[in-house]
Amino acid sequence: MSELQTNHSLDATIRIYGKVQAADFPAWIARHARKLGLIGVTTSQGSGCVTVHATGAQDMLGALALGCSLGPASVLVERVDYCPKADPDAPVL
Repeated sequence: MSELQTNHSLDATIRIYGKVQAADFPAWIARHARKLGLIGVTTSQGSGCVTVHATGAQDMLGALALGCSLGPASVLVERVDYCPKADPDAPVL
């Protein structure tokens, strides 16, 4: 994959499953997303799942997904689904 493709801005959804309902988890995700330079980060909690939407470089989105798989000590992550979506307005190379 070329550097242009790797660093192109993407939207992604990350779903984190397990015992992830800790009150501090959304703030933990937002803090790490900021450190990675991601924007438009939103989190929502459902039954046994936290869903994260974020925009940024593909490698940084992947880093957030990896970080979420480890999580803070207050959560027990069982599975992470990472679903990047290419920007539909991006130029086709």
